[in-house]
Amino acid sequence: MATYVRFGGNEYNCGFARDITERKRVEEALRTSENKYRYIVDNTHDIIFQMDLRGNFIFANAAAEWMTGHPLAVLMRMNMLQLAGPEYHTLLKERLRERIAGDVAEKAFEFEILHKAGHRVWVELTTTAVLSQGGGLAAIQGVARDITARKHSETALRESETHYRSLFENMLNGFAYCRMIFEQGQPQDFVYLATNGAFEKLTG
Repeated sequence: MATYVRFGGNEYNCGFARDITERKRVEEALRTSENKYRYIVDNTHDIIFQMDLRGNFIFANAAAEWMTGHPLAVLMRMNMLQLAGPEYHTLLKERLRERIAGDVAEKAFEFEILHKAGHRVWVELTTTAVLSQGGGLAAIQGVARDITARKHSETALRESETHYRSLFENMLNGFAYCRMIFEQGQPQDFVYLATNGAFEKLTG
């Protein structure tokens, strides 16, 4: 910083120098840290977001784009209910009311996102409260993980189990699924785990 002063009929150019090396070092460290965490946030496969107390998005990472099909600029003008299947609106509203009422515990639940292309994406959502300096609720942040593949596997397993259970129950021959317990090579116990209708008729 420099300035002109007049003294004894003469003009002088006075300057002051302040050592800001430490401040610059701190600023650089902050930029490095911010860039590192921004890279992690933007390259994770999970949606990381923040929303206000009305459910409007105020931040979302890059994963939100491909998981919802909406550009970030569009998402920042959307409410969480616009992304969720209608059958989950009551659940999401209730979770939001709990947060506003003072519940700050981390909670996880599952629901389906409506992708812009028309299909649905199952997500496991974990939310936490963002508190202001005064301790009040300022916003809600969360992580949404794509669990669609797991949900499809669970559905396929249930369908397969139902199919084979139907075949088992409707077999004309009696059938039993048993477990035999041996001790020192000798059978000690015999347990029926499942029997079909024909087996029950056969044995009474």
